[in-house]
Amino acid sequence: MIKQYYLYDSETKKYLSTNDYAEQPENSVDFPPTILNPEQNAVLNEDATAWIDCRTEEEINKIECPLEVALWKVRVVLKMMQLEDTIANALNNLEEPTKTAGLYIWNYGTAIDRDSQTIAYLQSVLGLTDEQIDNIFIQANLIKL
Repeated sequence: MIKQYYLYDSETKKYLSTNDYAEQPENSVDFPPTILNPEQNAVLNEDATAWIDCRTEEEINKIECPLEVALWKVRVVLKMMQLEDTIANALNNLEEPTKTAGLYIWNYGTAIDRDSQTIAYLQSVLGLTDEQIDNIFIQANLIKL
């Protein structure tokens, strides 16, 4: 099957679109590495497991944390941070009826508030700071498809 791949360019530290290949070339990924919008100025690392933020600290500090974000966007960021399994385990370990409510929010919710009890719980389970949670919400809010 002929398919387009994205080759990693170590000089620019970016993935570049390629021609169609029958087999996946070395140093490539088979999904578009453009999930995040150009405003974010981020690139995937060489093994495509994490985003590298290319903005300056001053640029990052100018972005305000959104109060609410689509839950699927938060989940994308957490998946890329490889925290999704930890969250699933934490929610499954809650006592009823909180467990059912937490799982429904996580699995079927459409949006989540930055200051919600669910985020506060997940923050404590993951051992994240307020700044780290704010950054997750900022990253999630920047996702454009």
